[in-house]
Amino acid sequence: MARSNEPYRGENEQPVAGPGLPPPDLAPYDYIEEEYFVSGMIGGQPYKTSMLVRRPRDRRKFSGLIAVETIHAQGAVPLWGNKKVWMTGGHGWVGVGSQLIALRDHIQKKNPARYAGLVLPVAPAPAQANPMAMMGAGPQDLISQEIMTQVGRLLKGNARTGPFAGMTVRRLLMGGASQT
Repeated sequence: MARSNEPYRGENEQPVAGPGLPPPDLAPYDYIEEEYFVSGMIGGQPYKTSMLVRRPRDRRKFSGLIAVETIHAQGAVPLWGNKKVWMTGGHGWVGVGSQLIALRDHIQKKNPARYAGLVLPVAPAPAQANPMAMMGAGPQDLISQEIMTQVGRLLKGNARTGPFAGMTVRRLLMGGASQT
């Protein structure tokens, strides 16, 4: 995990593409925003993607709950639409670029130079198309879910370094909208 500079913030707080979100007004809630690049392996293939974190500046005000969502295929961050709930409650929020389409069509296009090194595995096409075999989840969805699982473990691991260092993460609320 490595910290970066000016982050991709999403296209909209609803599950519809929009003009791009401005920096959120975190100051009234004494919150900070940080972006990290997180990496790992899935099925022997490496990945590296963006993880945007918003949390209380004062670590003692952290509730122990983090809302975690993948960046939507339309570039949206719908859970962040409830930002007043997250911030007034002292909760954390994390947005992860775990979907290939969101990474390519939104995050990397927003700042090609900044995000040039980000990569997600491309799932091979299934040998036999059986829509019921995966109960609606395709191979690329399974990669996104594995990234989210790994990020969840990272966050719940209460690491001594990273975005929630010095805080006790008790619960994760992971979600999204429509296909996420």
